[in-house]
Amino acid sequence: MTIDNRLSHAIRTTLILKACNLIRTERDRRNIFEAMRTQHVDGTRDEAKWLSLANIPGGGRQEHAAVALNSNTIGIVGGITPDASAVLAPFSSTDLVQLYCISENTWKTATRLPQPLNHPNAIGFDNKLYVFGGFDDGGDTRKILHSVNASWVYDSISDTWNSLPPLSPPRAQAALATHEDKVYVVGGFTALVVSEQLPLPATLTHVSVFDTTTSSWITEDFLPEPARHIPSGVDHARAEVVNDKLYVIGGFDHGGFNSINHVFILDLLDLAAGWKEGASMPTPRATFGAGVIGTKIMTIGGEGNATSAAEIPLRVFNEIEVYDTITDSWESWGTLPATEKGRQGPGVSVGGKIYIAGGYDTAPVGPLDRLDVYVPGKV
Repeated sequence: MTIDNRLSHAIRTTLILKACNLIRTERDRRNIFEAMRTQHVDGTRDEAKWLSLANIPGGGRQEHAAVALNSNTIGIVGGITPDASAVLAPFSSTDLVQLYCISENTWKTATRLPQPLNHPNAIGFDNKLYVFGGFDDGGDTRKILHSVNASWVYDSISDTWNSLPPLSPPRAQAALATHEDKVYVVGGFTALVVSEQLPLPATLTHVSVFDTTTSSWITEDFLPEPARHIPSGVDHARAEVVNDKLYVIGGFDHGGFNSINHVFILDLLDLAAGWKEGASMPTPRATFGAGVIGTKIMTIGGEGNATSAAEIPLRVFNEIEVYDTITDSWESWGTLPATEKGRQGPGVSVGGKIYIAGGYDTAPVGPLDRLDVYVPGKV
């Protein structure tokens, strides 16, 4: 990075932090930037803490996305919110976007999504929030949630949305991760029949790549054939990048009763080698909180264990399991506190901590307004 680029980044970051009313003195500024340089740490389970933070304003949220826009801002976008007047199920899709300022433990409402979405495919990168489709609200009958391919990017500095080229094929609840200037969109599913939960949703194996520098999809030109499809269809999985490798963990395959524990790995510096499989996650589950701590990937809670008669998950998990990307092995870090029934919900890692916003703790629907953080302990 050149001196000019570093200066530009510093100015941009300062504007973000000022928006949270954080920078008050020159000393504050120095402390903030020192903290940003040292935020990546290795965690252990010793003295781990599960802490409650400021609740999400306006009520519970479920089937949404949570992302880190920068080192001080977490965003939640779309999902479902309680709605007693809704048809079939007591919830409605939302276009609500809310930003959480870590340093101040406060929330603010951002400009809304151009359309309501649940199960959105979203990722944060370079102070921006990218949304690549998701499910619509099911129309007047709410019987079938259809996947949409409309895509947008939100700029947290200007508080504006701009359109992007559509995602192909359209899907929802894909696993997303960034590497360098690219976003990888892996798997997902195409529709959800709300009234009967049948037929089973079509789960995809597709891998799509979006270049943030050109605002374009580059899948066909960038990915060799062995990298274009994950070995098995996944939706509600989690994706993380560690040391230039993309890891896709857990999820569902054609319905909530089919929870999976696969770990699929793609070397982003050797795409032609295609996908490999790592050590399986001990507890098959989906829609868990996940984040990177050093070279480890943490998985917290999740949902699954539905019967073969329906795709609705019937159990919420409280397991904390950690994957070591160096040794390709798993270790149990116990469970959430006894006061927690379990937790389904998106997680995001910032500063060596895993934040989980919303979700539910009683299957299958019961949106929470809570924001909690898992602090691994000694480093």
